[in-house]
Amino acid sequence: MKGNATEEETLQRAHVERATVLATVLPQDTLNVFITLTARNLNRHLRIIARGEQPSTEKKLLQAGADEVVLPATIGGTRIAHSITRPATMKFLGDNRGLISDELLQLGVEIDELRLHRHTHLAGKTIRDLQNMSAGNLLAIGLRRGDGSILRSDFMDKVIEPGDSVIIIGRVNALPAELSGEVDREAFV
Repeated sequence: MKGNATEEETLQRAHVERATVLATVLPQDTLNVFITLTARNLNRHLRIIARGEQPSTEKKLLQAGADEVVLPATIGGTRIAHSITRPATMKFLGDNRGLISDELLQLGVEIDELRLHRHTHLAGKTIRDLQNMSAGNLLAIGLRRGDGSILRSDFMDKVIEPGDSVIIIGRVNALPAELSGEVDREAFV
């Protein structure tokens, strides 16, 4: 239906009182705050997802009754930063990196890229050896060779070469001590 969602009557005509989810995604933060506040008053059980342009608006949207706030500029900035600091991981995961990362962080794990130093003592070991050294703290899900090619399967017995990157799922901040000097720490946050 057509209408102005900032008007209570429009939300009522759309039957907001029996809705399960409302997404307010206008580019003006003040309008999203107002719609959130109005919708929350009309339906206490409504799940509200609200967009915010300014990070400072997140608190106001939550106070108005939003259950979740999405900040597109922050998400975009984070994705760009990850493309710079974790290029193989971003290429491996494609466009879903941000979504997957957020969900995994809620579980206490993250997907990341271990960029092996050129003079690593891990050269000559296999991915399986690396995984065993981690004592269960990481799981290898891909291997990027120094030439840029990415292996997504059948790589566990591949020998690690200087300049390779291993794409892993690991527990947050749990890089084993014996590996910490062998990889780019910036890549394992």
